[in-house]
Amino acid sequence: MIELKKLTIIIPSLLCNINQRWIDQINRFKKEKINIIISIPPNLIQTNTLINKFDKGILIIRSDKKGQVNQRQYGYKFVKTEYLMHMDDDIFISIKNLKILLNQFENLPRKSSIAPRLIIKNNNKKELFYKKYINLLLYNDYKPRPGTISKSTFAIPPNLPSDSSKSIESVDWIPGGISIIRKEHIIKDPYFSFEGKAYCEDLIHSNLLKKNGVKLFISNKSFYQTKLQNHKDLKIQDFVNFIKNDFKTRNYFRKTIKNPLIPLLMTYFILIINFFIRKIIINFFYFLKNLF
Repeated sequence: MIELKKLTIIIPSLLCNINQRWIDQINRFKKEKINIIISIPPNLIQTNTLINKFDKGILIIRSDKKGQVNQRQYGYKFVKTEYLMHMDDDIFISIKNLKILLNQFENLPRKSSIAPRLIIKNNNKKELFYKKYINLLLYNDYKPRPGTISKSTFAIPPNLPSDSSKSIESVDWIPGGISIIRKEHIIKDPYFSFEGKAYCEDLIHSNLLKKNGVKLFISNKSFYQTKLQNHKDLKIQDFVNFIKNDFKTRNYFRKTIKNPLIPLLMTYFILIINFFIRKIIINFFYFLKNLF
């Protein structure tokens, strides 16, 4: 069994969107002897009130460059343990699930990386029908295999409900926000030059790991929670920025894996049309409500 004290968790953060529940989780990790490194950007003004909420012994470092990926990679310099876990500041995972993940990782081939499965709630029949409809539009398959990458270069979430009875499943990509790997297998060279939110970073990172011979796995026994961003609910300007930034990184990745351009463009067209139709319908009903 891998002891918790042999694990280091690296967390890139701006320290602006975290809450007390998340801070309490990190402090519990520290009490379990897990090594914690929180990497903040160089231009961030530290707030003493917030910093003081973390237990002593949690290492808070200032990276040399801005950017989520740069902050994570800068933190590698301070890792002294054999095992390393990437974790974003919106992730929640219990000690129990963390131990399950470590036990599974110990039994995998040495060159491996594993991530837990996202807890998916409210899978009612209406939502499942809607997901099949969206899957057909985005991936040309109403029931795509979780953890793969479609011809549109949009990844099929590895956390989609699976009928598999396996405790661990091999996948083509894993979430960048939470995964375990040995320190000797991390990607140290800069690989993400885009500014802003790290869209598509997990696909680029997973592809580099695979090129280096690292096998990727998703656990069906260990689970985590996070708040997923629903792009349909964004304001118009925020949605435009999302499309622009996501396209830059995803098109770069598309060229890397030599996927065709047309399916990618068609998928963005579907996303844009779906967004504006939703906005029109919502505003129409809002108008009727205020009219009567």
